[in-house]
Amino acid sequence: MRSDFSLTQIDLNLLKVFDLLMQERSVTRAADRAGRTQSAISHSLNRLREIFGDELFVKHAGSMNPTAQARELAAVITQALSDIQGVVSQHVNFKPSESQRQFRIGVTDYTSALYIPALLEEFNAKAPHARLRIVPVYLYEASELLSDPDLDCVLIGNPIIREAHIVETILARHQMLCAAWAANPVIKDLTLEKYLAMPHLQISPDGDESGVSDGALKAMGLTRRVAATVPYYMVAPKVLKGTQMIAAFADGMLSLLDESSEILVTRPPFALPDVRVSLIYVRTKQADAGHIWLRSCIRSIVAACEVKKKASLHQIIGPG
Repeated sequence: MRSDFSLTQIDLNLLKVFDLLMQERSVTRAADRAGRTQSAISHSLNRLREIFGDELFVKHAGSMNPTAQARELAAVITQALSDIQGVVSQHVNFKPSESQRQFRIGVTDYTSALYIPALLEEFNAKAPHARLRIVPVYLYEASELLSDPDLDCVLIGNPIIREAHIVETILARHQMLCAAWAANPVIKDLTLEKYLAMPHLQISPDGDESGVSDGALKAMGLTRRVAATVPYYMVAPKVLKGTQMIAAFADGMLSLLDESSEILVTRPPFALPDVRVSLIYVRTKQADAGHIWLRSCIRSIVAACEVKKKASLHQIIGPG
């Protein structure tokens, strides 16, 4: 190869011609497979010879025999073309039932508990040969983590988005509720005065005592006392049990509570903003066929969970 070679001097079509000649050992047969004229294939071969500074194929006994350099190049070029074909096929001609593609979804403790079991079931049923990798993310790092091309999307509540290249699709809006141990009499008749007098449990992945409740109370000139913080939604019901503490969490948690949890919920005695459950991803993935399918699966799962949740919410605490 010439010492002044640059990758801009070669295109994919030339490499495809090289691969066809390696397979067919004939300009005529290579032209037939490529749907091109023999003259065009010969022209491409001459261009390849010029670029690599080698004959590449030498005619002998009616066959185009590859040189030593051509064989060495073929070991890399053939595999590279196969890899490119595979990637393009997965992303453009995506068939869930046949795909072996790996997807990675970032989730928080909250969205993982609500949606991942059902999503895994649907994913495995529709794409049995594909792989789904679930990774944990925190609110403050979600957008930054999407710079990793291997992370397809993040399913999260109230994402913080400052980058123009990140797309947010809002899938649901969850109401905030107050929860406490069933034996705590306050939860059965919760007033603002009682709310402020009780110790509070704050669910905070980063240990910050301040939450949406504090912001709403501050606007009214009020404060509450946070007695403890826990980093995970899943442990909050167990922490509340046997205590006088009150916690505020989104109504998606209703699906994770049963009689054994001994937790009662009620609407807060003051207005709290809803939690928007969103799917976020980089704009460059928007037209990817496999990504479109994955987003559709996630939307379907969230929608189904919303129907069940609303029925449960109405049954437990009535319309509101």
